[in-house]
Amino acid sequence: MNNNLLYLSLFILFSLSAVGGNNGDKLWYFGNSAVGLNYQENPGIYLPVFNQFTPYSEAGSAVLTNPETDALIFYTDGNNIINESHAIAASGLLANQEGNQSVVICKVPDQCNQYFVITNSAGVSEGEIRSTIVEVNLNNNGITIPAATKNQLVASNVGQGLEIIPKSSGAGYWLITSDKSNDELVVFEIISSTISTTPHSSLLMQDGAETIDMMDDVSLKFKASINRLAGVSSESTTGKNYVFVATFNASTGLLTNPKIITKVAQPYNAWDCEWSPDKSILYFSSKNNVALKQYDFNTGNITTIFNAPSNSKGGGLKCGVDKKIYHITESSSSAISVITSPNQAGIACNYVANANSVGMPINAYSFSSGLKGEDNVTRITSDTSLCKGDFIQLQVSGGVSYAWSPSDGLSCIDCANPICTVATTTTYSVVLTGNSSCEDTLQVLVEVFEKPTSVLPDKTTFCNSSPVTLDAGNVGSTYLWSNGSTTQTIQVASAGNYIVEITNSGGCSIRDTTKVVQVTTSNLSILGVLTSCESTLLSVNSNEGDIFWSTGDTTSAIQVTESGIYTVTLDNACGSFTDQKEVFIGSFLEPNFLGPDTTICSASYTLSIDAPDANVIWSDADVSHTKEFIFSNVYFVTVFNGGCVSSDTIDLTILDTMSFDLGPDIFSCTKDSLILTTGLFEAVHTWSSTTNTSSSILVTEPGIYYVTANLNGCSVNDSIKVEFGSGFENGHFIPDAFSPNGDSNNDCLEVFGDEIIPFHLQVFNRDGLIIFETTNQLECWDGNYKGSEVPQGVYFYLLETQDCFGNDLSKKGELILAR
Repeated sequence: MNNNLLYLSLFILFSLSAVGGNNGDKLWYFGNSAVGLNYQENPGIYLPVFNQFTPYSEAGSAVLTNPETDALIFYTDGNNIINESHAIAASGLLANQEGNQSVVICKVPDQCNQYFVITNSAGVSEGEIRSTIVEVNLNNNGITIPAATKNQLVASNVGQGLEIIPKSSGAGYWLITSDKSNDELVVFEIISSTISTTPHSSLLMQDGAETIDMMDDVSLKFKASINRLAGVSSESTTGKNYVFVATFNASTGLLTNPKIITKVAQPYNAWDCEWSPDKSILYFSSKNNVALKQYDFNTGNITTIFNAPSNSKGGGLKCGVDKKIYHITESSSSAISVITSPNQAGIACNYVANANSVGMPINAYSFSSGLKGEDNVTRITSDTSLCKGDFIQLQVSGGVSYAWSPSDGLSCIDCANPICTVATTTTYSVVLTGNSSCEDTLQVLVEVFEKPTSVLPDKTTFCNSSPVTLDAGNVGSTYLWSNGSTTQTIQVASAGNYIVEITNSGGCSIRDTTKVVQVTTSNLSILGVLTSCESTLLSVNSNEGDIFWSTGDTTSAIQVTESGIYTVTLDNACGSFTDQKEVFIGSFLEPNFLGPDTTICSASYTLSIDAPDANVIWSDADVSHTKEFIFSNVYFVTVFNGGCVSSDTIDLTILDTMSFDLGPDIFSCTKDSLILTTGLFEAVHTWSSTTNTSSSILVTEPGIYYVTANLNGCSVNDSIKVEFGSGFENGHFIPDAFSPNGDSNNDCLEVFGDEIIPFHLQVFNRDGLIIFETTNQLECWDGNYKGSEVPQGVYFYLLETQDCFGNDLSKKGELILAR
């Protein structure tokens, strides 16, 4: 876009109320009159407006308004183009001045500043549709018609009625009118800068065997939400009056399903129609001897709503933004009638005759058709100021895309209304681009001012009743204190929160607050637990002043994690006060501080607890930090260290001599595997038959097995003879030890022997309690009793079995459970 021309550009805001039914227009004119109506949000009614120009049309007129402000851009009676100053800007268009819907306006697709004014001259020049392009330049109120575009022929020999419908997909519009010769509704396509001269589609208006006559007076109203086109058709000489509907697809441009709503006998002279806001009712009117009727789609009932006196002329119908339907009952009247509840059937719709005064005679039969054109007047926020640290929203309108520069301080550079938080004075430029790549560049200056500085302390103290002076600083500013004072300084002698609003010469303001506290002379004391585990919270019994801890903290309470002497000082208007406390902070000992379970080959073993300030209690009630052990046992100790309680256990085995017995020689009836074990689990073993150094080995072959066990200098050895055969000495046998420690090695006590020989195994603890029992060779003992692990140690077993020949055998013995 040229910077010296601000074209009517960017996007057209169409709605169902703006095109295809004219519902929702705020600005109405009445053709052959200098008067109209303009809807005012407050008080929410249509009020008279005067256009200072009297077109000679008795019927059709059209209005183009700004979508943001609803201000007039231009209007036409089908012959003249009248600008926003109500002056003729162009003339010579060819509309039928007495025909309803004889002129409409729509945007020229993909153009920044151009509009089609489409006229229907039915009744003049054999019924021609012509188009004229109007260019609008709001920078200088210029409205021009390119000569080559004026009164371009679209179609000939057509009837009356023009309806513009936006395409539901893609850019462009559909133009629907009537064809009197063929009794059809005809659809023309409007794309780019042209209106097709060949119909896009047509529909023979035939309902069953009856053809609807498309005659002289045709009015069409489209409701996009239900895809239905309603209309009336009338010919005064024949007395034929039709009210009809059809289906229209705004995507494909196809008309279908013509249907007669009703036929009204002469002399009705059908003139206009209008949908109720909820689409359930269609109102239709006559021009001469005005009668208004209602068709209810839910019931099919037709109700006469109003009959005017004879020789009346009018008929125009239009739904407003207030969801009321307005009716011209008499063209010579200075008032129009209104249906206040148009969604109600029958007389409940509440028809009020001559309800709205328009100030002077209407002199017309119809309302104007309306279009909200795009707002081509590009706008931007006026030069403005900003207090540093605050934000403002810049606002620009008139484009479909935006490019701001510089980007500093802007929340976005491609939006219409960026949030600005710039820290220094900046001039911003924005390039606006419209639908048709039209561009314009605008600028706005954002001047940034510093804010006042906050100088009041968070808290101010005064001693007893002596007043204190509060100083807001920022010399040269204006002040407003919460107590009503307007000076820079005030004196106060009562406690409370004091707030001051400071405004500097740049107009920037801040609110500064201080809490005024009255203090008295008092003893200062440190509160809290002085002996604690890990940490403790120390606080003071007064915070009326400035607090200084020896740790450097200035808060009323501190968390202490180390032992030591802590000092706090409180300074206030009454003086300086000090207190001091010694704090002991204990700690937990490291896990397993006694070390791992241990087996030694010596006469004694010594353990020390490294916590000189702690209290120690052993399981034998000893309280020594260093303890010597001479007996094997499980020892338990609890350490109390400044409130931290630590405990540990050690299983200590002291071996001054070592001994073990592999048992008597073994003869097995079947060649089952055997486990040999010494029971010395901590020792290093040397077996004659394997490199295994553990306390147990698995034997699968006969032979003599030797083993030597070494532990901390202690050494002992033994041997055993193992034979496999079919003899009868052993029916089943059981190992002397097992280790259920989860290492997948000897984890379960298992009975070995011939599976077909019955047996009975019982395992007892030292108290004689049976803790395991089975007769199933596949069942082994995992060292648990009633779901809980039994301690390691020596247990007793009784094995009752049979020898290879079925003779009963019984064996008792000890077994070692080691974990």
